[in-house]
Amino acid sequence: MKTLLLFLLTLFIPASAFAKCASGSISCMSGSVDSKTKRITLNRNGLIILHFSGQTVPFARELNKTYPVYLLSGGNKVSLLPMETYTGYGTIEVVLKPETLLNAGDTYTLKIDSLPEYYRLKERYNEESKQWVPWSFEITELLDTTIPTLIAAPAERGKKFMRFGCGPVSHVYFSLKGKDNSALFVLATLKSLGGVNKQKHIVKIYGDSVKIGHSMCSGDFSLGMGKCYEITFQLMDQSGNLSAASKPIEFVAPGVNDNPYARKMNRLGSANQ
Repeated sequence: MKTLLLFLLTLFIPASAFAKCASGSISCMSGSVDSKTKRITLNRNGLIILHFSGQTVPFARELNKTYPVYLLSGGNKVSLLPMETYTGYGTIEVVLKPETLLNAGDTYTLKIDSLPEYYRLKERYNEESKQWVPWSFEITELLDTTIPTLIAAPAERGKKFMRFGCGPVSHVYFSLKGKDNSALFVLATLKSLGGVNKQKHIVKIYGDSVKIGHSMCSGDFSLGMGKCYEITFQLMDQSGNLSAASKPIEFVAPGVNDNPYARKMNRLGSANQ
């Protein structure tokens, strides 16, 4: 009965979820919101991090070949040079460095030329104007060369596993907190216990935690159900400064028992016995 209920729940996934899954998107991870002006800011030596998923992944390999990528401020065009590429589960992240220092006080708009209309760079929602707008950055005076600092050792916080039409959602949550002069990301390195192949990806920090894994069609990391892994974390700031790696954390990837609906059914079943 519990299995039947879980199956029926998957039938109510909106069609838009499958459409998004099939098409993919291009998004920008860079910039931080100024608390006063609500504008997106970037350091003078800030980096641009682009995230490609689904059918947009091939475009990442053609940046500055078929698809020129640059920052534009008035007539000032600054090319963006690829530094690192991280391949995930149906995703690619590209870290780009402006070829020159950006001018403090100027506003630059991110451009990728020649993309097919349907796959153009995803715009950002402006909370102030309530509109979707291009990715633009107001450049601060900060030249950040400071190494980020971990405030406490990361630790596993929880797991989530859910089956959907395209595939399972599988995430492991870790507590993680750091400090720096500018916005922080995490460079996570994952490998199977006993294995040698490593997966690396830049992930966002949400509050004081990060999630590792994938959604039903793509994600930062591929996790085998119930398999054992080891992960390390490095803080990375907006200018690319990296902290030392954390101590390795061993964990078991989520399985069917980590499905919140299954846990709820088990609790109800136990209560009714």
